[in-house]
Amino acid sequence: MSRRQQFSIQKSDDRFVADMLRYVSEKYNAQEFAGLKVKVIHYATLDQWLTLLPHVSATYDPRRFEEECGKRLEMNRDNWVRVNCYLLHIVAQDTETGEILPAEESLREETLIENGFDPELADALSQFDALIFVNQHNIVGAFKAGQAFPLHGPLTHECVHIIERRAGQQIIKDFDSDRQYHDDVSWRILMDFIDKIGPDEFVCRYLVKPGESVRCSMNAYFAQIGERREYQGEGA
Repeated sequence: MSRRQQFSIQKSDDRFVADMLRYVSEKYNAQEFAGLKVKVIHYATLDQWLTLLPHVSATYDPRRFEEECGKRLEMNRDNWVRVNCYLLHIVAQDTETGEILPAEESLREETLIENGFDPELADALSQFDALIFVNQHNIVGAFKAGQAFPLHGPLTHECVHIIERRAGQQIIKDFDSDRQYHDDVSWRILMDFIDKIGPDEFVCRYLVKPGESVRCSMNAYFAQIGERREYQGEGA
């Protein structure tokens, strides 16, 4: 199987992002972006995460971060290790109107290569409209510390950013990233999404791992949200 084919296989996090992007696009009347292809890529260790910094530093826009968080942040090693997820969203722009346009796959591949990705990986990733890189070290640490939805919260945050970028809206504001793990907007969206589909469906679609029972995953879910109870449903 080629590298491109390996990345094309949809995993549970990819499925979550696809569903959440559809949900967010409907919420903000941007349904034309509901079908964008997004890939979630995990980096297991801080050393691996640091290898990504040279490739994404040129794509970082401090102005957009300042609009969201009210402060400027330089993209250096110390700040990069604190990042939980990073969205790489390659688009084109009309030079006359400023309108954001979808980038052709060839442009996405060329841009990835220009930013230091090896050609084989650039080819594999160019099939996606956007990429979400995950700092797994931070996510695991947050989970162990009792943080609710340490992965799905940040993934929701990046889905909102995709709609912001494509639709020309600013949705997330006043996010105190030094004090808050989740921004208020993304947190509400995630909670509404779970309420809509139900906790059981959320667990079955996005949390159950191969060989793991629904009961085990549901109990982990309850632990995340601070509820002291055992799963009593089907699929134990």
